[in-house]
Amino acid sequence: MNETLISVVVPVYNAGPWLAPCLASVAAQTHTAWECILSDDGSTDGSAAACDAAAAADPRFRVLHRPNAGPNAARQAGLEAARGEYLCFLDADDLLRPDFLARLLALARVSGAQAAACGVQRFSGSCPPPLTGDCSREVLTADEARLALLWGRRQMAWGLWNKLFHKSLFDGFAFPAEVRHNEDLLANWRLLARCERVAATDWPGYGYRQLADSASHRLPGAAALADHLTVADTILSEAASTPLQAPARAFRYEKLLFVDSMILRQPVSAQLAPLHKAVRARLRQGFWQAMGSPYLALWLKASALLTLTARPLYRALCRRFLPGGR
Repeated sequence: MNETLISVVVPVYNAGPWLAPCLASVAAQTHTAWECILSDDGSTDGSAAACDAAAAADPRFRVLHRPNAGPNAARQAGLEAARGEYLCFLDADDLLRPDFLARLLALARVSGAQAAACGVQRFSGSCPPPLTGDCSREVLTADEARLALLWGRRQMAWGLWNKLFHKSLFDGFAFPAEVRHNEDLLANWRLLARCERVAATDWPGYGYRQLADSASHRLPGAAALADHLTVADTILSEAASTPLQAPARAFRYEKLLFVDSMILRQPVSAQLAPLHKAVRARLRQGFWQAMGSPYLALWLKASALLTLTARPLYRALCRRFLPGGR
């Protein structure tokens, strides 16, 4: 099994001081048959030179330099250069546990799964805290995995990074070029649809670094919020006439509520006004269907009721209690 080549694709853009520990975590893998493709997306902070240095020190690191085009374009370039039987995707500020590749490969092989996922350990210091507790395993169908994906359950995180994929899943596949935000969710949705089985363990093998100045801690603008809705609309379209149509519809309504709350947290903006008007119209249109959905949580139904019937109160609650409110 240790001879099975695994391609680790790392999109790199101005990763700063976090790139070195990230690459060190790849070099420390107990499964030694790997290649790491560093897809430099036009970095301007010295990350490009750091990638070249890593490749000079260890030929298993390979570097692709390209003009800045976003993480999906960087992943696509890495995918096209990959030679491994399996692939995984690592963000340049995160870390892998030393047995990440070995464990997920073994899990995929023993379960006959085309993809395997592990738990995610969030951290903000120099390294994730020590592991504790026993770990469970389960094998999901494609539909079960995609249903879990919609709400980030059963280790089906929206990010690509906590998973190992067989390369056959990428035949004819291209990372979504139509969106630059929430793109991981759509890529996962489409890749998991190609699986017969998906294995999962709650063993926290992926270290997700939480940075105070990351995009996830900033209120998104109109383009990012529109992308969130595009992804939700696309998922619903692709789930049409399948057992996943009803949960996908509930997920889209939840996204509408998310976008509504994000806009309400911010000062009134002419840039956001057209989007907000369209969102509120769609919330009203789908209200009664959402109220009857078993997939929409009660607190979300209450949020829908408040935002459509008591807008000033709901705005005040969003600004007072939700992160980033003002």
